[in-house]
Amino acid sequence: MNLLQQAAADLSTFMSDTSGGFASSIILTSPTGARATVTGFKADVSQSIDPETGQLVSGRVASAAIPLTAIDEAGIGEPVGIADRATQPWVVEMQDVRGRTWKFKVTSTLPDRLLGVLVCQLTLLV
Repeated sequence: MNLLQQAAADLSTFMSDTSGGFASSIILTSPTGARATVTGFKADVSQSIDPETGQLVSGRVASAAIPLTAIDEAGIGEPVGIADRATQPWVVEMQDVRGRTWKFKVTSTLPDRLLGVLVCQLTLLV
């Protein structure tokens, strides 16, 4: 195993460690309604910095990073952002630290095919 393969394997391990690490369960729902639970990293932050002014602004920035191997094993396809409002979007459900479940629409994805991770940029579903 070369260094790149070792790095990809280590990252997949870190992103699957729900008992001793930062990984958590994430539920994916495809536009066809197929559902799967995977593990990965999640983020849901309500403040961000305006890049033009450097000031804190209110907003909600949410994302989920999921190993591509977990997506493959789930067998429901690879999430993508769907701009057409008439088409069902990919949906991500995740819990916050208080146990509340939040549903998000996948707006775009950033695949890292070198290390094997898919980052889903999310928007809250209301």
